[in-house]
Amino acid sequence: MKVRNGFVSNSSSSSFILKFDKVPETKEEMRVLLYGENPPIFTAHWDDDAISTEQVASILFNDVQSAYIMSVDDVISKIKEELYFSEHSGSEGRGFVADTEYIDEFDKIYESIVKKDKDFNRRRWTEKNTDLNWEDHHKELEEMSKPLLDIIEKVLRIEYKDGNYIEVEYSDNDGQVFSYIEHSGVLDPIMVERFSHH
Repeated sequence: MKVRNGFVSNSSSSSFILKFDKVPETKEEMRVLLYGENPPIFTAHWDDDAISTEQVASILFNDVQSAYIMSVDDVISKIKEELYFSEHSGSEGRGFVADTEYIDEFDKIYESIVKKDKDFNRRRWTEKNTDLNWEDHHKELEEMSKPLLDIIEKVLRIEYKDGNYIEVEYSDNDGQVFSYIEHSGVLDPIMVERFSHH
């Protein structure tokens, strides 16, 4: 489980877990996978500047060619490592179980975590001379979160079967094309999960 605190900047990066039934053998195969048959030469992003679809496909193709192929266990471990549960996590992870028999159990545990975190934060900001310890609190939240991670793992083991899973990371800090790859949704056709790192 990830702890998020400290300085937040305007730049971001995101890691993506991608799934390929068959890893593309050429840059053109990658371009067709991303943009469909007869892909456009250019596409636009936020500021309407033209982005070369060939360049996007080339970047992703090269990254995929040099990437480690993840097992289903690797994918599940990565997802569990990235999730965190707190007052401000926005019920992260709920989407995995929303349409399953586990949703009520998930919500009940999640609500207890939020309650515990809210109480800690309220006391931390309103009580003087408090002996509250953030590290102890985090450990307690982490322990309370284990059943949620177990539920998510059960669902993922059913959902994720054989395939070629690969993790890539892109940052809008690396320029316009990388910002496009990170934020445009171009990876959606092959994306299993996205994790934002702000």
